[in-house]
Amino acid sequence: MGRNRKPVFRSHAAGGIRLHIFDQTGLRAAAATQDPDLPPAPEKCDLFYVHIDERGDSVTLGFETVHLPSHPLPEWSEKPYNRLEFYLLFCGVTEIAVAGWTASEAESFGVSAVPEKEIAVRLGRDQAGMRFRASSVRLANTRVYLAAESP
Repeated sequence: MGRNRKPVFRSHAAGGIRLHIFDQTGLRAAAATQDPDLPPAPEKCDLFYVHIDERGDSVTLGFETVHLPSHPLPEWSEKPYNRLEFYLLFCGVTEIAVAGWTASEAESFGVSAVPEKEIAVRLGRDQAGMRFRASSVRLANTRVYLAAESP
C-alpha cells in the first residue's frame, strides 16, 4: 500500500482498432474533451466477463459499450451495429485477491499504473470484488453487433 499511483495511458492496436487505457480519473478527463478517438468513460462500459486462467498467469476481462470507434474496421460496415464488445488480456498477473463476486462488484472497475512498471486492476468497491497486478495488457478481441433497444 501507499504506492504512488499514476494514470495509465497506453495505446494498443489490434485489428485496426486503437485502444487507450486510462485510470478512472484520466477517462473522465478524456471524456470531457469529447474526442471520439479517446476511450469511453468507465461508466459507459459494462463489465460482463471475467476469466482467470488457472493454467497460466492471465486474466481476461470482457466489456460492452455503446461508445463506438470513430474509425471502425471496414468489415463492420457490412451490417448494422450499435454495440462494441472488447476483451482485455492482462498477462503476468500477480497478487490476485478475490473477496466475493456479485453483480454489484462488476459495476465498478479501475486500471492504473504503479511503480515497477506494473498495472493495478480493481474490480468492485472497497474491499469486495477482485484485485490484481499485471505486467502487461493487450486488446485480445473485438466485435460489434446489433442489440435490441430496451423499452
